[in-house]
Amino acid sequence: MEIVERILSHAIYNNEPLTEDFEDFVNILVHKLKFVSEENRPQVCIIDQQDGVLAIEKPEFKDVLEVAGGRICTDIQDAEKIIFIQHNGALYPQLSQWMGDSAFIASTAFKNNEVYIINNKETIHPKTANDLQVKLEVLSEIIQPTYFMFGRENDFWVKFEVN
Repeated sequence: MEIVERILSHAIYNNEPLTEDFEDFVNILVHKLKFVSEENRPQVCIIDQQDGVLAIEKPEFKDVLEVAGGRICTDIQDAEKIIFIQHNGALYPQLSQWMGDSAFIASTAFKNNEVYIINNKETIHPKTANDLQVKLEVLSEIIQPTYFMFGRENDFWVKFEVN
C-alpha cells in the first residue's frame, strides 16, 4: 500500500487532518483496480494551460494517476488519453493550435476521441483533502469510466470531441 501512503502524504501538506473516510476512499479505488494489468492502464498526458500548455511531470500526478487507473505519459504522441487543465477561456484558441500539431493528431487519444478538459483548476491543484478526493474522482471517471462514475462530468470535466 505504498501508493496509498504517498497519496495521503500529498494531502497532509496543509496540515489538514485526514478523515478515515478519505483513506477508505483511496483504498477502495486501489482495490477496484487491483486486477487491471499495467497494459490495460492507459497512458495519460496531462497538459496544464497555466504552465504554457506543457505536459505535467510532477510526482504527485504520477501517484494520483496510478490510483485513478492510468500511467503518466510525457510524450503526447504516445498518449491514450489527453487531459487539458483549463484556467481561463484562452484555452480554446490554444486547442485550435493543438489541432494542427502533428504529434497531437498522431496520438491514440486523438484517433480514439479520448481528449478531455478539466474545467475546474482547483480540482487539479487541491488545497484540502476533500479537494484531493474530488481530483481522484474526476481522474478516475475519465481514465477508467468502466469502473467509476461519481457524477463529476460537466461540472468538473467535459469530453472534447475532436472527430
